[in-house]
Amino acid sequence: MHAARAGTLRLVDTLPAAVRPARIAEVERANQAAAVLPELTAQSLFAATVANSLEGGPAGVLPADSRRRLVAAAVRLGIREFDAHLIIAMVQERARTERTPRARTMQPAERVQRTMRSGSHSPDAARGVSPATLLFLAIVVAALLFGAAARWLSGS
Repeated sequence: MHAARAGTLRLVDTLPAAVRPARIAEVERANQAAAVLPELTAQSLFAATVANSLEGGPAGVLPADSRRRLVAAAVRLGIREFDAHLIIAMVQERARTERTPRARTMQPAERVQRTMRSGSHSPDAARGVSPATLLFLAIVVAALLFGAAARWLSGS
């Protein structure tokens, strides 16, 4: 129908075979360099902002209007709304679970960096609750709920 025009995109590899391995290696190096996040990312900056916005000391309270404002700021930084809420939750949890004097004197940005580097964000891990204890408690709760549901269904 239409005649091919100059500058039409062609999906053909135009690199000579001898140049391809070097170009592939160059692209792989660029991909590896891009995969390493710098120490200070948009997420860590946002987390520091959240930490500075928390109210109520160790309670880690964030009023709804502040949360909306922070999420909008995160979106402007290129952070997805869902991720912004996760970062807020992480910062609030850290504020609520860190009870050591060192944690209270740390600057919010330092606290965020420490949180992002630490492997465990679980308050249970900090309290020393074993997985076996948690499993036992879950089974007991499940049995109680099952019994209550059976009694309710049977009309007793």
